[in-house]
Amino acid sequence: EGFLPKFDYLITEDISKDCVFADRMPLSRELVSNLCRLLADLHRVGVIHGDVNLRNLYRKSSGIWGVIDLDGCRLSSRPVGIRERRNERARLASSFIRLTPYYGTAEDLSEDIPGVFAEEYKKFTEISVDSHIYRFRTGYLSQRKRK
Repeated sequence: EGFLPKFDYLITEDISKDCVFADRMPLSRELVSNLCRLLADLHRVGVIHGDVNLRNLYRKSSGIWGVIDLDGCRLSSRPVGIRERRNERARLASSFIRLTPYYGTAEDLSEDIPGVFAEEYKKFTEISVDSHIYRFRTGYLSQRKRK
């Protein structure tokens, strides 16, 4: 009592020292592919994260991926709809774009980061949601200044 700022929590496991958060990993096509697979898996089982970004996704040394910060999460008994898939992927792609000035990108990535995220996500879902709305939202989120 007293160490958590709210009343309701879901704690599934302790994040050990062998975990690396995605915002600390080299930016590469392999990372994009792993992130898109994780996001596609969440969406397939009806999970909308609500705050998906590189700071909230991690990989254990065993190769298993995990998520944190589920306070904005919504659950459904059906797969996530196209609009929510687009918006979550835009958030994830913009999070990746925001790190490129600090880390640079690998040679296996093109300049078109939103396109790479759309292409990789489609591999796991067979859903093409690369649209002008997705690209506009990704651009907006990647340039937005936080207060």
